[in-house]
Amino acid sequence: MEIVDLKNDIILLVRFPLLRSVVYKIKSCFGSTYLCESLFSTMNIIKSKNRSRLTDSHLDSCLRAGTSA
Repeated sequence: MEIVDLKNDIILLVRFPLLRSVVYKIKSCFGSTYLCESLFSTMNIIKSKNRSRLTDSHLDSCLRAGTSA
């Protein structure tokens, strides 16, 4: 069974009511994992040995700017 089949088939939605919510939770994990890895990568670039004295507030602002693009 494909996720697309579950999404488009009313009979499958009735037959497996909890599966839809589980699928959406699993799908959301991949997006949040990507965002987390992207955030840490950006942080490593911004807060290098030369810029290790950034305050938490300034680093937060730089990370927001770096990951919003």
